[in-house]
Amino acid sequence: MAISNIYACIRNVINLTSPIIAGCPIIQDDTAKYVRAVGDYYFQNAQAAHNALDVLSNKTADLAIYIDHDTYLKIYAYAKVSMKATGEYFDTLQPLSAYNNMSADEILKVGDKILKIVEVGRPTLKKLFEEEMKPKAQELAKIFRNQLGMERKNK
Repeated sequence: MAISNIYACIRNVINLTSPIIAGCPIIQDDTAKYVRAVGDYYFQNAQAAHNALDVLSNKTADLAIYIDHDTYLKIYAYAKVSMKATGEYFDTLQPLSAYNNMSADEILKVGDKILKIVEVGRPTLKKLFEEEMKPKAQELAKIFRNQLGMERKNK
């Protein structure tokens, strides 16, 4: 039970970070709506991913008694690098809050600035995701499979 709960939390972080890495699929005819939707898309996903790490940290602490020390340290390492990656990206999006109450005309005037804000931190997040978050999550999945006595066969 502890493994499935913690693994679900790890998957949730990955599931919420992946769309940021993939890019925004929003297409709108109205440029102001498009810009606002793109800003909201990245902001909401970044906030949700970052919040999911709080859930992972709390769940890990709650279930720590059921987790061996080495695995606990690996979960901690995953959470730490993920918190850094999502937190830094989320921080770059904070200027977006200044545009929340703007009219469509005002959004059009600053649209390029908003689109630059959402893109500035994505390369760093993508790099941390690919080089650190995913490998640590894969390592944990392998550890969990081993602890459950399961084997994943490669095709």
